[in-house]
Amino acid sequence: MDEHCKKVILFYNPLSGNGMFKNNLDKIIARYQKSGFVVVPIRASKDKSINGFLKSLNKETYKDEYAQILAAGGDGSINICVNAMIENDIDLPLAIFPAGTANDFAYAFNIPNDIDQMLDIALGGCYTYADIGKVNNRYFINVAAMGQVVDVSQKTDPTLKNTIGVLAYYLKGLSEVPNLKPMKVKLTTEDNVYEENMYFMVVMNGKSAGGFKNISPYSEINDGLFDVLLFRSMNFVELPQLFIQILHGRHHNNKNVLYFKTNKIKVEAEEPIPTDIDGEHGETFPLEFSMLHRKLKIATMEDNINEEIFVKQVGDYAIYETEQYQRLVTFFVENQLEFDGDEEVDTDIVKSYKLVDGEDNLLGGAVLAMREGRYIIDGIAVEEGLRSKKLGEALLQVVENQVKILNGNEIYLVARAPGFFRKEGFDAIERENAPNFFECKQCPQYMKACFPEEKKKNIE
Repeated sequence: MDEHCKKVILFYNPLSGNGMFKNNLDKIIARYQKSGFVVVPIRASKDKSINGFLKSLNKETYKDEYAQILAAGGDGSINICVNAMIENDIDLPLAIFPAGTANDFAYAFNIPNDIDQMLDIALGGCYTYADIGKVNNRYFINVAAMGQVVDVSQKTDPTLKNTIGVLAYYLKGLSEVPNLKPMKVKLTTEDNVYEENMYFMVVMNGKSAGGFKNISPYSEINDGLFDVLLFRSMNFVELPQLFIQILHGRHHNNKNVLYFKTNKIKVEAEEPIPTDIDGEHGETFPLEFSMLHRKLKIATMEDNINEEIFVKQVGDYAIYETEQYQRLVTFFVENQLEFDGDEEVDTDIVKSYKLVDGEDNLLGGAVLAMREGRYIIDGIAVEEGLRSKKLGEALLQVVENQVKILNGNEIYLVARAPGFFRKEGFDAIERENAPNFFECKQCPQYMKACFPEEKKKNIE
């Protein structure tokens, strides 16, 4: 952890779980003080204390003063903290201390329940990125759910929850079965429209919900996609078998389950349906979901912030997904692909790819980004001496495949080499039909060494 950062923010809910966290508060402060940090405690209360505190921070200098945020409590408490961070544009690493009845978000990162191990992770300096979901105007860390059953946590007595934990959810859920009735919903993604009669559904970011560890076993916390599971109306005699399959994570192919992945979805209903966000009361219909890819930096046992994932072999070269975006920017500038200046418009990086030889020498790269809700190629280049080896085409194909995975159907770019992209199926478009790209006229290469064209390709 950065030795120049002297403070950490501790947001905690004293009412979460069985009081374990309160009993160890002194131990936490002692460990951090021993490591050279001052702990600034913020107690959860109905006056939105964490939101007010983060709002008061100087947005220009807070990273010089604070190293980390610690959030202690259940999923609801973590949700409050994350919403406050995003709403106030606070970009600090987050350490999770699971201390609630349901700690599904912590489960996604294998955070243990032992306080000493929690502290080892929080102070260990290892991190991974996490996606954050958005539904209407609220953010969620783990799950958004809808239906008669999924608001169980809202109806469960808090004393019972703290006494017998997750078992309380199961007991309450079973009591709701006789009251189930089908609800008609319409699900709209960029590729499909589904009209279903359901009992309940979940839009998952993590793997577990309400203590069901295998409700969404194929979810990845940082893949940029939601896992959507809708449980159709069915004969009550079919429910026990489905319940058993859910416990073992084998329900995805059940005829009464609709399952798919997406990064954007709209859910509509003809009548009011109870909703839930991370165990708390949710939004009202219609519900519009979108994904904030790799939005948070979470303290974990192992560091995979800079993990590079093999994507494709191209002869003697290989393409990897990489987090080293700045290294690619430097490469693009050195290859006269772009002007080394400040961007004027906001860009959300989706994926970055590097092309290397067997000794990890950087020979090419590509960046997929999103601007104004549309996918763009933020940069793509190959070293000049290798451009006859079809390596640029290979990088472009990787980017296009990623757009398909994310359910996109078009991609834009500003082409410095228009001829290459024409051959690859890109068509020239008018400026007003393109996203707000960099202001090319500010670049010293504009109309001298570079004659760019705005282009678009439809992805099938």
